[in-house]
Amino acid sequence: SIVLVIDPQNDFCHPDGALGLSGADVSPMDAAIEQSRTLLSEARAAGVPVIFVKIVHDRWSDTPMWMSRKTQRDGKDPCRAGTWGAEFYKIAPGPDDYTIVKRRYSAFIGTELENVLRATGRDVLIFAGMATSVCVESTARDACMRDFGVVVLNDCTADYDPDAHYWSLRNISTAFGWVASAQEVAAVWGESTNTD
Repeated sequence: SIVLVIDPQNDFCHPDGALGLSGADVSPMDAAIEQSRTLLSEARAAGVPVIFVKIVHDRWSDTPMWMSRKTQRDGKDPCRAGTWGAEFYKIAPGPDDYTIVKRRYSAFIGTELENVLRATGRDVLIFAGMATSVCVESTARDACMRDFGVVVLNDCTADYDPDAHYWSLRNISTAFGWVASAQEVAAVWGESTNTD
């Protein structure tokens, strides 16, 4: 297995970030971040690779269609290149972790993610991050389409709307993979010396 940590960034998680300032309830993000901190320690101890994913927007990737989405705030996306909002929030890659920079919701679109995953030989992706119903689910769906196993952690992912979180997890468990807790996954790592 391999852990993917999707978009734990200031604009999505910090009260003073773009989503928090727009009125979104970012409080669920903190609980997911704290649970992810424990998960990452256990993954690293078990020799499970970790990939952090961050979204970055700039004028080079701002197509007219992309910029016309309803999620725009003041005519621009959160996590602009070079801003505090694009930086990681409370957790960050360790020295042996890999970082993917994406420009769209799915971490597979226009990135080296699939090549990196194939090179590791790991075919089960363990998902943490946010938001469950947007970037996490988009990446999980694309992973399933590429024949990777998908496990989304219900306590290491979060959404601004509890209903969106619930229905996204239900959708994933119905059609695209499995939903589990961090504790359940860590128990499997503890039982096995082979994390592939």
